Amino acid sequence: MEGSTSTLNRNRRVSRLSPREAYHELVSRSKEIAHLDSAMELAYWDQRTAIPAKGHAYRVRHLAALAKMRYRRFTDPRIADLLSIVESSSLMADPLSTESVNIREWRSTNG
Repeated sequence: MEGSTSTLNRNRRVSRLSPREAYHELVSRSKEIAHLDSAMELAYWDQRTAIPAKGHAYRVRHLAALAKMRYRRFTDPRIADLLSIVESSSLMADPLSTESVNIREWRSTNG
């Protein structure tokens, strides 16, 4: 019951967004995920090249925490809701517009 209530509340909040607002939220979320990816790559690089021997256990925990944050952001059901708002809007009228191209790319990676 609690899950359906939170889904209903999320849907109400998302449905109030304009297509432009939904698009900008998708851009923001995409940037967050890219920053997490970058931080993970830096941590992996450091682990392979410069980390002290006793630092590996801590680095594994750092990487696990970053991976968990990324997974939660990437699989957030709100993304599908935001994509739907934009896809059904005039922002998609020009198939070669930045918005259309980005939405198609996000949809291909988010199902």
